[in-house]
Amino acid sequence: MTSAQLLTLLKDVLKADNDTIWTDAELYRYLTYAQQDIMAKMVEQDQNWFEATSSVDITSGTQEYSLPSDIFLGKVTVIEFIDRNDNYYPMEKIKKSKREVTNGTARFYATQLTIPVYYITGTKIGISPTPNETRTGAILITYIQSPSDIASNVQPTLPAMFHPLAAYRAAILAKGVKDDDDIENLVFVTSELETTLFRAFIDRATEAPT
Repeated sequence: MTSAQLLTLLKDVLKADNDTIWTDAELYRYLTYAQQDIMAKMVEQDQNWFEATSSVDITSGTQEYSLPSDIFLGKVTVIEFIDRNDNYYPMEKIKKSKREVTNGTARFYATQLTIPVYYITGTKIGISPTPNETRTGAILITYIQSPSDIASNVQPTLPAMFHPLAAYRAAILAKGVKDDDDIENLVFVTSELETTLFRAFIDRATEAPT
């Protein structure tokens, strides 16, 4: 469903068609929070959802580079090294404290290909050994991409089967701001809906071709 339809569903759950307690902007914010919560659980179940890729240009003598700014919960799926013949090699992750050991006398390029390793620190990715050439698109990062905030002109990132769950979860967040007796009913319904949907999701993910 569209963001407008999702907002209407949330208002129906809240019985807020004529209620001035929440503005549309506030409800869209709760839907955004709900979407992030559900996505976090989905990512735990199957790392292939919501993937995006970003290439890194290497510069001779430079070891650290910026990671994509839209990584969701720091979830990096795989980092690959691309050689001059466009062959892809998965890179091994190391601790930053060990990068000097790898740098030693190793060369980024030699007569025999040396596949570099990487470490992550904050918003940076470090390549070891340090590149000794400048080249475009030498590293490919596959990661889970953060969803955009839901708004009237921004559609949900979640698959449609999870939209009702997002509406119920957003209702809990909205009603949690005030003391409302029927929040317990919302929690129960959401729990039941979540169990059903995630069971279906796991079954579907298991059956999906790789």
